[in-house]
Amino acid sequence: MATPVQFDEANTVLRAAPGTESWVRDLPIYRQYADGVNDQCVVSCWELSPEEQAEVARTGRVYFQCFGTTHPPVSIWGTTPFRQPEEASR
Repeated sequence: MATPVQFDEANTVLRAAPGTESWVRDLPIYRQYADGVNDQCVVSCWELSPEEQAEVARTGRVYFQCFGTTHPPVSIWGTTPFRQPEEASR
């Protein structure tokens, strides 16, 4: 399973609930609050193991799992959502 990692834009951490620490990890996130122009959003960053990287390269697929019976709209990125690709290479 991909591992949540710290990233430069993170501005808070979602902590594992008491009693779940053995199977739930703290999750560094960037939280954007509604400012009248942009919607609220939460961004996290995940790192794939070499085996997972190879499988994604082979299949072109990633899977998202959300506990519960539904989840809000989500997006999964292969590049940073904070900068355009040409900026990220600078």
